[in-house]
Amino acid sequence: MGEALPLFGVSLFFLLAIGGVVAVVVTMNGQTRKHQTAIWQAFAQRYGGMFRAGSGAFGGHEIRFALAHTHVVVRTTMVSVMEAIGSPYFSDGGTYTLVSGAHPHRGGPTLKVQGPMARTLPGAVGEAGAHLPPGAVVVSSATEATVVFPGAVMNEHMLWAGLSVVAALTANPRD
Repeated sequence: MGEALPLFGVSLFFLLAIGGVVAVVVTMNGQTRKHQTAIWQAFAQRYGGMFRAGSGAFGGHEIRFALAHTHVVVRTTMVSVMEAIGSPYFSDGGTYTLVSGAHPHRGGPTLKVQGPMARTLPGAVGEAGAHLPPGAVVVSSATEATVVFPGAVMNEHMLWAGLSVVAALTANPRD
């Protein structure tokens, strides 16, 4: 009986410590989500997108834009380390913001460049790419163009730069 009391005390201490950490993480995540929600709703409203709030504590938000030549989706996602290993988009596990759109004629350019190098691309892609942050990656295949930002983007200028790069990459030069 005398040994059970200290063991109970140590167990209670660790239980409270773990519970406190979980409470702090959930509270901070809730505040971050509210801030991101306000920014993304304003961005969607300003540029004619449809905002959809993420579900659950860690679900990602999404904005859909209907452009003249394609649909562009802006979304936040969580990626595991195992998912990142097999993907051309992610360097590691974590939270990412993706801006992606399909090439309407399945003949898009194939490329992968880091954010600062996007400014060297020709035309409107380079102009928009000049505003991408260093951590962003621009990936384009024959079927889809994507800009990947590390973290949950809460900067309207970064969202606009990603949207502009994808719109320029997916634009049909014959139009």
